Amino acid sequence: MQQVEAEAARPQPPQEPPVAAPPPMSGAGGFARLDNLEVESLMINLDNSLRVHAPHHFFNWTQGSLQSLIKHELLICALRLGKPIPSRFESYTSIPLDLAKFNEMLDRDSAWMPHLIGAWEQNYRKPVVCDAREQGSLITGALARELQKLNATHVIGHGTHDADGKPASFFLFACRTDVPVAREAYLVELAVPFLHAA
Repeated sequence: MQQVEAEAARPQPPQEPPVAAPPPMSGAGGFARLDNLEVESLMINLDNSLRVHAPHHFFNWTQGSLQSLIKHELLICALRLGKPIPSRFESYTSIPLDLAKFNEMLDRDSAWMPHLIGAWEQNYRKPVVCDAREQGSLITGALARELQKLNATHVIGHGTHDADGKPASFFLFACRTDVPVAREAYLVELAVPFLHAA
């Protein structure tokens, strides 16, 4: 009896609070996990990006296996090349579209690019998702009209920056409205560094 009372009187070590589950990763859309097929597709695409050595390799990759990871109708790539913001455009699509004229149109009417880059920087350089059909959208003018013709009005934009923090490249994925853009935005965030390197 005295032993029980002595143990009860002995100070008990403080109990540690229960360990909370870690918060979900905060990629675009808050998705932290990929299913097995997405992981496999990501690995295949990262491997394919290392095999790009010519423009036709880039086309074959972005309109081939990259489609299994990020479904898009049109990919617009913009490089800085000595200017303050990315302004040299190349576009890739497997749907019938005169890409030479389309790229000329982008060169003539790229007033939307500084706004998109600004939104990306304000978003802590996370992917920016917008709908080209909406009033006040970041995508305006001739590009918005062309995307509506293609029924690819959901746009995911993401870029890279150089060692000085200046935008080095920017990529726009134009997707159909039925594509789950939040999930795709997370995948774009993973893929863009490899697009830039390729």
